[in-house]
Amino acid sequence: MAQTVLRSAVVIMIVTLVGRVGGLLRETLLADSFGTSFEVDAYRYAFAIPSMIFLFVPGALNAIFVPSIKSMLVNGNREEAQVLFRKMMTVTVSIYFVIMAIGMLFSREIIQLMTFMQNGSEAITPEQRAAQLEMGAKLLQWMWPSAVFIALIGVFQATLNAHQQFFIPQLSTVVNSLIVCTAYPLLVPFYGIYGVAMGTTLGFLFAALSMIYALKKERYSLAPDFRWNDTEMKKIGERFIPIMLGSLITQVYTFIYPVLASGLGEGRVAALGYANIVYQLPTAIFVAAFT
Repeated sequence: MAQTVLRSAVVIMIVTLVGRVGGLLRETLLADSFGTSFEVDAYRYAFAIPSMIFLFVPGALNAIFVPSIKSMLVNGNREEAQVLFRKMMTVTVSIYFVIMAIGMLFSREIIQLMTFMQNGSEAITPEQRAAQLEMGAKLLQWMWPSAVFIALIGVFQATLNAHQQFFIPQLSTVVNSLIVCTAYPLLVPFYGIYGVAMGTTLGFLFAALSMIYALKKERYSLAPDFRWNDTEMKKIGERFIPIMLGSLITQVYTFIYPVLASGLGEGRVAALGYANIVYQLPTAIFVAAFT
């Protein structure tokens, strides 16, 4: 058992390392293309939302969903596990689809709230703030669909982990980074910083798609199932709120740091974002792998 856990952790560490190198490449391309300009500041404000969702949703879904589906697999109830997967996928996507729809309607207000510390700041002129607010709102609208794709990533990763498959779920993060990196030569020359937002959303989409083949091999169907009123779904619901709240609180800093830096002048949020990526590298590789 110990050897299996250690081997799995090493595999996750290696793939996570590759994914983080891809993430560093992605940040390098962003810095090379836009530096620490107000465009990157606007992107950081907008990306704080999907970034926070990505950091807490997959991990929380692992804690919520894996115990239920794993117990079914251990007891030989594979068909029940398959049905539970469809129900969990349907309810999770439904919740985040509603969140996406509401978020897209209020994107401007969300960015305005995040940049409230710029009011009265001599480092940011009213004209700069208006332009940044407009750009940030549009960028956030481009990235809101990521919430739905991240929800799928969480359910897919949890299901594969219950089958002791760790390589493919971690490989999806590499796919994410590669897709975003390809946006720089393909989309950025035509759409500027909005091309980065498009690539970000496509990255989460392809990360989810990269796990479908492995799920199909385990005979899981992607057909929706709205029959949520059963005992197992109620048990999952009981775990949902405390685990999701706990996970959200631990990752809320990704939302807070651009807010705190919003009044310090152009480029400060961008620079802090670049530094944060490097700072998180050892934690993501070692702590996350063993967790």
